[in-house]
Amino acid sequence: MNVKISQIKKQARESLKGKWGVSVLSALVLFAIVELLPIFLGMILKGDSAQIGGNIFDVIYSIAAIPLSFAFYWFYLNMIRGNKPNIIEIFSIYKNGNHSLKVIGISLLKTLIILLWSILFVIPGIIKTISYSQIYFLIKDHPEYTVTQAIKESKKRMKGYKCKYFLLGLSFLGWGLLSMITLGIGLLWFVPYYTTSIAVFYNELIAPQDYNENKIEDIAI
Repeated sequence: MNVKISQIKKQARESLKGKWGVSVLSALVLFAIVELLPIFLGMILKGDSAQIGGNIFDVIYSIAAIPLSFAFYWFYLNMIRGNKPNIIEIFSIYKNGNHSLKVIGISLLKTLIILLWSILFVIPGIIKTISYSQIYFLIKDHPEYTVTQAIKESKKRMKGYKCKYFLLGLSFLGWGLLSMITLGIGLLWFVPYYTTSIAVFYNELIAPQDYNENKIEDIAI
């Protein structure tokens, strides 16, 4: 399927029409919970006599926040599919403990694999990052996937699309620079626009691919 990057971004902007307010709010909520809250709590815990406890808290908090990151992607996937965006739905992922543990396992395994490849060379690490980029969306559409299945399926479906995904990200370079100039304030608009665009990328190019629901190719991670 030949979908141009300009078409992906145009569809993303159309999806965001009338929804910029809730989209910016979602980015602000994610930033507050993932970045600001742990800093605030860490200041309380990290006294001279509680340094170890503070470090342990950082690790536990970071792991516990992983499902929230997945739900953030799902928020935008739901939006481009015509569903009314709701901030509260971002937290609904924690209702299913097993599902939350699965996405944590997926994220940790993905990070480990990318880290190991990056230790060898930078470029293979980047390629693996792009190959596994679709697991956030795939696990929403296919909650039955195991940890390794989600990773392998993302790799399989990204064949032939890695360059387009890379160029899509590169097209947001100007937005990234603008966010730096505005001391990060621009991120509140950049993040929703970018995340909506990659959700469109998945919905248009990755989700429609033919696959056997009962059998995923046994390919190396």
